Amino acid sequence: MVQQAIYLILSMKLDINQLTTLIGQETVFQGHRYRVVEILEVELAVILEATDQQVVQEDQYGENSRCVARSFVIPVYGPDGETLNTGFSELELISLE
Repeated sequence: MVQQAIYLILSMKLDINQLTTLIGQETVFQGHRYRVVEILEVELAVILEATDQQVVQEDQYGENSRCVARSFVIPVYGPDGETLNTGFSELELISLE
């Protein structure tokens, strides 16, 4: 099932409705576990939030403020708008249910 879903993602042009099915799914990116928490409609990108690591967030004055989950914004398509972005194609989806 997971392999079929990944094949479909790699073989067709995705729209926002298809990408929203990824919200809540876990993935491995750069050796760490992340969860897809949001899809950016205008940029057509996924936002990943770490499940296993945190970073210190600074306030507006540059002072350490709090610990937050590390996050990434990964564009779905490359600059040409046709081919998948390398970062997106490297996502290892753990479950697609």
